[in-house]
Amino acid sequence: MVHSFATRVVVDEGARAIVCPFANLNQVRWRKRRWVPLTPSKLFVVRQRTTQNVEEYEELKKLSANYRTTLRSIVSYLKMERLAKLAVLTDQSHINQEKERLDWCIDENNKFNKLSAQLRTTRDNADKVKKEELQLQTLVELEEKQQQTQRKAREQLLSLKVESAHFISPDKVESAIESALSQRSLFNFAIDLDGNRYVDQSDGNTKVLPPSNV
Repeated sequence: MVHSFATRVVVDEGARAIVCPFANLNQVRWRKRRWVPLTPSKLFVVRQRTTQNVEEYEELKKLSANYRTTLRSIVSYLKMERLAKLAVLTDQSHINQEKERLDWCIDENNKFNKLSAQLRTTRDNADKVKKEELQLQTLVELEEKQQQTQRKAREQLLSLKVESAHFISPDKVESAIESALSQRSLFNFAIDLDGNRYVDQSDGNTKVLPPSNV
């Protein structure tokens, strides 16, 4: 079944479509199935051998011969080159040269390894000295920090001892109570933003007390 359009052809399987882009024409060539037997009209037909131009045949024959000759010469040249290289490689003088070159490479490698070992040793020693200096500096800083901490603790202990002189001990509780009851406390005063107290006196003046005396 064939559907013909302007530029599109849909063909059932078993057929091959040929689309002509220049005309609104679709050509379909039908091919028979594989299991269909040969057509009776072609059953006893013997195909005639295609004749070939003699001049063209001779020219192709000459070109083919030239190609084969050139190919054989190239292959022979490559074989000779390979045999020459093998002869050079198997020559005793060449073997001695290769041995000398290998010994020279080994010597140069050993020299480079010795130089690298010296440089590595120098670098390791320098790194070791730097590491020791860094450790010593760290120990000094830790010792100074510890001494500073002890000094601060000692100063704080001394200040606490000085402040503890005004503490009320169990033996002085009764006397402290009596002293507090006998002293008059006045809380009728004003305070500014800096913590200073403005206390009114009996004579009508105002006394300013700093925050440390609050």
